Amino acid sequence: MTNATGTTTLGFLVWTIAIAIVAWMVSVIAKLIELRKQRGERPFQRAVSESFLSAGLSFGSIFIVMVVVWAGFVVLTVYDDHQALVKRNQELLGKGNGSPYAIFPNNQYASTINTFMAFVWLENPDTPPEDKNPCHLRITAPRENLQVAQVLSSIARAAHCFVESPDPFMIDYSTPISGTVLIHVPQNRRERLGFATALSNAFNVKTSADLPAESQQNLIWVQVGSGNVWRQL
Repeated sequence: MTNATGTTTLGFLVWTIAIAIVAWMVSVIAKLIELRKQRGERPFQRAVSESFLSAGLSFGSIFIVMVVVWAGFVVLTVYDDHQALVKRNQELLGKGNGSPYAIFPNNQYASTINTFMAFVWLENPDTPPEDKNPCHLRITAPRENLQVAQVLSSIARAAHCFVESPDPFMIDYSTPISGTVLIHVPQNRRERLGFATALSNAFNVKTSADLPAESQQNLIWVQVGSGNVWRQL
């Protein structure tokens, strides 16, 4: 029967309030017929007034049932939402594999290690001393991504690279770039491709051979652009 009205607000009104009104009208008609048989005065007015009690009880009963059912569904809905959030949170934390300490290929820990290994590539301990170039970096960013530059500088220093600061806040006032980390590195640097490839595990990376005219011989300039510079899946 609910196929005709569905389980929407219309269906709710039809199967609760409308049915109660119909039931009350039926009781009024039944009372009216009874009073007419008794040939009393003003039978309709009496039938309506005498049916108020039954109508009030009907509407009150329906209202109580509605409140109880609504409260029950609210509890179930909150519980289901909580369970869904717990499940999603467990998936994000790695608990889906049975441990909160699980390490996945694309989580924050892996991105940090990949970035660290990119700077280690520049300070490759396996390179013979006569072929090794000093790891000399300049890392800059616009104000909105200043924190990214600071994190990169900290990781680079942990990999024993020298990081210079063009100003106290490493703010980049040069020609703006957007959505990428631009690595300025000479074409003849043997570590050029490996460094860019390793850094691209976490960032959207592009390379350029252009460096400021006053740059030192072994300088590599990591220019963090504006906007979202992280690697996109």
